[in-house]
Amino acid sequence: MANASLVYLPALDGLRAISVVLVVVSHAGFGHLVPGGLGVIVFFSISGFLLTRQMIIEVESTGQISIRSFYIRRLFRLAPALLIYLALFNTVLGILGATITTPDILAGVFYVANYYDIFVGFSVWSPAPILWSLAVEEHYYLVFPWVVRAFRADVAKLLPWLAAVTLLVALWRGILYEKCALDPGDAFCGLPDSFRIFHGTDTMIDCILWGAMAAIALHFHAVRTIAILVNRRAVVMALVALLGCLLLRDPWFRDTARYSIEAAAASVIILNVLFGPFPTARRLLSAPIIVLIGRLSYSIYLFHYGVLMVVKM
Repeated sequence: MANASLVYLPALDGLRAISVVLVVVSHAGFGHLVPGGLGVIVFFSISGFLLTRQMIIEVESTGQISIRSFYIRRLFRLAPALLIYLALFNTVLGILGATITTPDILAGVFYVANYYDIFVGFSVWSPAPILWSLAVEEHYYLVFPWVVRAFRADVAKLLPWLAAVTLLVALWRGILYEKCALDPGDAFCGLPDSFRIFHGTDTMIDCILWGAMAAIALHFHAVRTIAILVNRRAVVMALVALLGCLLLRDPWFRDTARYSIEAAAASVIILNVLFGPFPTARRLLSAPIIVLIGRLSYSIYLFHYGVLMVVKM
């Protein structure tokens, strides 16, 4: 089952459930105790892992990637909840007195919420800032299917190129951190409170790539990947790494290396939860209520933010 297949993996939805709970609890006022940002990183890693597996299946089954079909599937999966969310909460918050501008709405609809928030800024009570992570993912998927298509003759050869990109993104975070620390008014740095590094596609896209690399390594180098990454020692190291990321509060680390470490550790945990010697964890994460939360995680991620905005007004 380690090879890419269409077999449903309920524990993956269990991991989604944990991720969205981290985000919701953090936004509900417990951000000082619960790492909501880590929940988003895990979401990114899961997305990269799962969709890359699906692309591998398509390439090996048909010899091709249907870009059109890929985007149609994304549209039908994401657009309904997004449009309902924006229509509902822009209306409700507007009635309650919030100033909702047309550019705010368009930034959400067209998946540029992250850069809009960085360089322009949403209205105070806009429900759209939560869409930053969706923008990062959609920017990634505007490019990645084309990349896989270019490597369709041998997808395994894509792995070192993805590794190089993750390294470059990590280096770019370091450069941007130093640049913005020295000159916060620089055009690349955005608004002072914009979370430039955490919200930028150019600075966070490697978190999705770690999941993609895990999928490619597992499929094409299964024996070696399982021997190195799918075992108890690897899980302990991944958990220790995540704990270290939570405890180490150095500003440079938290805006640079932390994201690489968290995404890599999350990818190792994904591999072990799905295929490692942890049947109890798999069973718990496959419990019906947890799977249900995971399957609804996208809508929960959207709508909880709108509800919090209404409650806080």
